[in-house]
Amino acid sequence: MAIDSTALDSRALDGNRYNQSNGGDPLYPFGEFLMEGDVGFLRRYANGRLTRQSLGGAECESVCFQEQRPQVLAEISARTSSGPSRRIVDLTLPIHAAMRGVTIEPTKTLARNGWNTSTLTLYSHSGTHMDAPLHYLEGAAGIDRTSLATCCGPAKLLDLTPVAPGELLTVTRLNAWADQICPGDRLLLRTDWHRRVGTDAYRDRLPRISAELARWLVDKRISLLGVEPPSVADVNNPAELIEIHRILLQGNIVVVEGLGYLDQLRGTQFELIVLPLRIVEGDGSPARAIAIETVLP
Repeated sequence: MAIDSTALDSRALDGNRYNQSNGGDPLYPFGEFLMEGDVGFLRRYANGRLTRQSLGGAECESVCFQEQRPQVLAEISARTSSGPSRRIVDLTLPIHAAMRGVTIEPTKTLARNGWNTSTLTLYSHSGTHMDAPLHYLEGAAGIDRTSLATCCGPAKLLDLTPVAPGELLTVTRLNAWADQICPGDRLLLRTDWHRRVGTDAYRDRLPRISAELARWLVDKRISLLGVEPPSVADVNNPAELIEIHRILLQGNIVVVEGLGYLDQLRGTQFELIVLPLRIVEGDGSPARAIAIETVLP
C-alpha cells in the first residue's frame, strides 16, 4: 500500500506488532512508549500508567486516558496470579445512631414481622459526605447533577501530617506538590483528623482551608477536593464557612468532607470512587468513598 508522504505534514508514527515488551507481564504486549508532540509528550509505562508532560513542565497523570484502568486491571488480575491485583481501602466513616445528625429506628423485626427494616434519618452533611453547589450558591446545581466522571478516576494523596488543631492551611503547605498538581486532578488532603471523631476537637478545632489556598486550587483547576475534617472551613465561623465554600463551589470543585483512613493508603496515587445519593435538588449527601490501589507482583 502506497502512502503519500506529503500528506503526513512532516509527522510520522512508527509502530508495529513485532516489538515485544521487555516487561515481565506478557498481558501488556506492547510494553512502553513515548509519544512526542509539538507541545509535549505522552508516556505509557509497562504497568499501564499513562502520563502527559508539557514542554518544560512536570509529568502528570493522564486523567482522560485512565478512566477505565481499574476494570482493566481487575480483569488482568483475574486471569493471572503473577499480574497486578487491586487493594481496596474504604475511606468512609461508619454511620451509626450515635453520630451527629443520624437517627436509626427499627420499624420491622424478625421476631415480630419475619424481617428487619429501619427508618433512617440522615442530615445531608453527616459523616463522609459531598457538598452540592446548591449548598451555598443560589439557583446552583443539586447533588443529583454532580458529574459521575468527576466522582470516579485517578486521585492524588497529599500528606500534610502533622497538622495543628485549628491550623489554617495555606498555599505554602502545598508548595511541595505545586508542580505536580494538574487541571482535572482529584486531591485528597491527609491530616489524620478522622482519629478525632467523637471528640469536641473534631468539629471545633479542625484544620481549615484558607481563602488563599481555595483560590489557588481553583486557579489550578482541580476537579475534586477531599478532606478529613467535617468541613473545609471553621464550622463555628459562618463568614469563613460561606466564603471558603463559595470559592470552591463557584470554581467547579467537587467538595468531599469527613473522609477517613487516608493513613491506610500505601501510595500517593490511586483510583478514587466517591458516590453521593441521587437526591433531586439535594444540597449534599452522605457518600461512600473508596480508594483502589494497584498492587504489582
